[in-house]
Amino acid sequence: MRDVHTLGKCPQCGRPLSQDAPEGLCARCVLKGVEDLSAGGLDEAPTLSSADGAARGRHLAENASRLTPGEIWGPYRIGRLLGKGGMGEVYEAEHMETGRRLALKVLRSRLENADDRARFLREGQLAASVSHPHTVYIFGSEEIAGAPVISMELVPGGALKDRVATEGPLAPVEAVSAVLGIIGGLDAAQAAGILHRDIKPSNCFIDSDGSIKVGDFGLSISTLARDVRHELDGVFQGTPQFASPEQLRGEPLDVRADIYAVGATLYYLLTGQPPFDAPDLHTLAGRVMNEQPQSPRVGRPEIPAGLAAVVMQCLAKTPADRPSSYAALADALRPYALQQRQPAPPGLRILAGMFDSILTAAPVSIWFAWTGDVMIRGSAGPAASAAWAWLVNVAYYFFLEGLWGASLGKRLVGLRVLNRDGARASWRSIAARTAVFHFPNLLLGGATLGGFLMADTMPAFLRATGTLGLVTALFLTARRSNGWAGIHDLVSGTRVASRSTAASRRLGASPHLPLAAQPMAGGGRYGPFVGGPVLWESNDGRLIAGFDPILRRPVWIRTAPPGTPPISSVRRELSRSGRLFWLTGRRSASENWDAFEAPGGEALLTRTRTAVEWPTLKLWLVDLANELAAGARDGSTPALALDRLWIRNDGRLVLLDFPAPGASKPDEAHRADLTPVALLSAAAAHAISTGGNLPMRPDFMPLSARTLLDRLSRLSPPPLDDARAELVRVAGLPDRVRRRRRSLPIALASLPTAFILGVALLALPAFFGFMRQNGELLELLGALNQPNPPAQSRLRDPAIRDAMETYVAGRYGGVLNNDAFWDAAIMQGLQPMRRTAEQILARHSSVSAEELERASAIIAPELARMSRRRSDDFAQVAGVILVALAALSLLIAVGCSLLASILVPGGAVAKLLGLAVVTRDGREVRRGRSLVRAIAAWLPAIVWLAYLAASPKVQGWVPAPGSPLAGLSLVLSAMAIGAICALASPNRGLHDRLTGTWVIPR
Repeated sequence: MRDVHTLGKCPQCGRPLSQDAPEGLCARCVLKGVEDLSAGGLDEAPTLSSADGAARGRHLAENASRLTPGEIWGPYRIGRLLGKGGMGEVYEAEHMETGRRLALKVLRSRLENADDRARFLREGQLAASVSHPHTVYIFGSEEIAGAPVISMELVPGGALKDRVATEGPLAPVEAVSAVLGIIGGLDAAQAAGILHRDIKPSNCFIDSDGSIKVGDFGLSISTLARDVRHELDGVFQGTPQFASPEQLRGEPLDVRADIYAVGATLYYLLTGQPPFDAPDLHTLAGRVMNEQPQSPRVGRPEIPAGLAAVVMQCLAKTPADRPSSYAALADALRPYALQQRQPAPPGLRILAGMFDSILTAAPVSIWFAWTGDVMIRGSAGPAASAAWAWLVNVAYYFFLEGLWGASLGKRLVGLRVLNRDGARASWRSIAARTAVFHFPNLLLGGATLGGFLMADTMPAFLRATGTLGLVTALFLTARRSNGWAGIHDLVSGTRVASRSTAASRRLGASPHLPLAAQPMAGGGRYGPFVGGPVLWESNDGRLIAGFDPILRRPVWIRTAPPGTPPISSVRRELSRSGRLFWLTGRRSASENWDAFEAPGGEALLTRTRTAVEWPTLKLWLVDLANELAAGARDGSTPALALDRLWIRNDGRLVLLDFPAPGASKPDEAHRADLTPVALLSAAAAHAISTGGNLPMRPDFMPLSARTLLDRLSRLSPPPLDDARAELVRVAGLPDRVRRRRRSLPIALASLPTAFILGVALLALPAFFGFMRQNGELLELLGALNQPNPPAQSRLRDPAIRDAMETYVAGRYGGVLNNDAFWDAAIMQGLQPMRRTAEQILARHSSVSAEELERASAIIAPELARMSRRRSDDFAQVAGVILVALAALSLLIAVGCSLLASILVPGGAVAKLLGLAVVTRDGREVRRGRSLVRAIAAWLPAIVWLAYLAASPKVQGWVPAPGSPLAGLSLVLSAMAIGAICALASPNRGLHDRLTGTWVIPR
């Protein structure tokens, strides 16, 4: 051990001074001065002093590491040097009495003035006011051998700067995930009124589980009134490479200054260098304030352009141009982070493919309808048109999945294309994926455009069947074990995953609890803490609201009867978010107590004022399940009861080692020592029963959540690990039915009818043009095609019939010999006329002008009558056509819907989309109720179809009701009103209200 070389005595208290005594004062007076500066009015500042006796003294050199590994310094055994900062050094250390491993920040050099003293202690006070999974926790402040010391949580993974120095720039998904952790910690600090002012990679630390914690609050300022004296000093403090322009100018700062530093840190993680650098501070400051940084994509083109844009926005010179809050920045970054997404189930991918097929077919069909290709030239059209349609389909997937990470169909159902690491797939991967998936289309399109294949020679059915078969073959490799990956997924290194639902926690105001902001006069002493009000008392001891006068924060002091064993070493080392930090404790003949952090919030049992919604409850249950599982692994689980559950202000649930304060005395059921799974079930039941939630609303939670909670409450519940895994899965599912998701079954049911009617309306001009040109021919062929003309018809006269055939052959022979005429879509239902026409042409192969003129004169009355009827019937014919097409499409839609409602209660499409239809008791509907619900939804269409079935028919099967367009408009309007009501209230449309059902997430 080294001796402490003394220079004299402290002028304030007379204690011996060590060689490097700051300000010529002993450490106790340094701490005392800062306490008086920030609090004023305390008679004495109790500290964890370790300076009792020369045996613990140490010589601390000015310009070298003061402590060496293995050295015993005060109550600590010193480990390795973790880092050096502007004010202190940080060592890994072990508290020898408790065995806890922690980090010690020791003052590095003399504190020259009161501002330095205030800054050092203010770091501890500000950091100690935040307890969050992404901030380094402060255990306490003390003096050792004349040096002020802050003890804090040990984060074993080192700083982000060290990782980049060792491994190089991080992958974009890893960098963004790390920065999201930083944002979480800074957001918690801001909620406590703290602005960090020195965010940089060396101040962000990697925990053992890979999470990131923000530390080193040495330059932080409080936005609260009590610390305003340190806020606007007009002097730059920070690290210039990561400081905002306004910080370099010494201007007043707000959260956007820290957002700039977060952007600079992300820039460093992506590129391995800060946005700006220079050999001297003057040049560096000029660059930061006046120059635009180089895009991070310059050296790393694999960085997504959208991510680079977010980074550049954070680095904007003007605060107003940056993200306005941490929440906004997190929302912008989250799509680029490493996220646990569920593989997309095959059914959802099939549904997305159906939407994409409709969306890609619509433009081509509309173009053909608009130009008349379908009506006039038939369904195939020119070979080049079909080839371009194939290639447009390929380009659709390539560009949309490359730009957005999803085609329109995938976006509609909530799917994304990712790489194997969960990040957005690169353009190269998308190109490989598109090429493999659309190989048949690429092959056929290229062969057609190259002249090697004529599309008109390949039947449409054969093309469709062949393409469908090849696409189906791509999924022969799909297994649950490989995330349902097809050949195109495996070859390109991509996967299709369901979009995750980010759950957020709401910060709340602390309810009133007797946790004093200042120590009360006459309170007892518990080591460094001052006791306050007794929160509860029992035969097992008391819980006291204590106060740490140095760190200016409340603590909870749990006293115990004499002879109570000390807290276990495992419990002392815990640093999980689901448990309170243990601060210190003592066991002796006269003292038996332990001190814990005192979180803001309230006990779960006190939450009887307002209802707890499922989005909040699921986060509590996941927190509790995670802690119970972790406690089972390391043996740190305490006695389990409802009165030991605490809800922090940020919405995190904490499992206490003792009954929670602030609640009325719980009954015996709440105090019972429960099993972990029973505690999960009891916590859920209590939360659901608050705020008048009994009986539970049918749409209170997803069907899977209700099923899981039912399983947990059984006499034979699942094991804890299974319950936790299922709870985590259920918590990642949507909380409510969103309008976009609710609109998809409606859209899929209505799209065929809308598509057919839209194409028909666009094709009507071509139809009328075709009829004006060929209407007379079609009527003549229709008359001649009748084997038994009516009794009053002149066609019974063989001479009249021969004249009509001569007229048709002479005037329309060229048309009748043209295959394109018979291939037109409008002629597909009139193919029997083709045989009649062929017979006419065979009998009248050559017709002279005289014969044609003579035949025209003979059948002139018939020609005049047909001309008048065509001019009168065009509107009626158009109405009949539209009604027939609408009736056919609705009949198919109604039939499929009714059949699906029987086979899959609630509907097959709804199930694929993760929706369930339930009754008032929250149970899924049975087949009978499901069928009744489907009938109610389609009731206007069913009534109209029944009316059409009873109306007169044209050509034996085409309905021709009176005012056909009026009836069609009425039924479509009624269906539209029903759809609007379903979207206005996604949980209950009109048909749901009629049948007593609700739509909820599955």
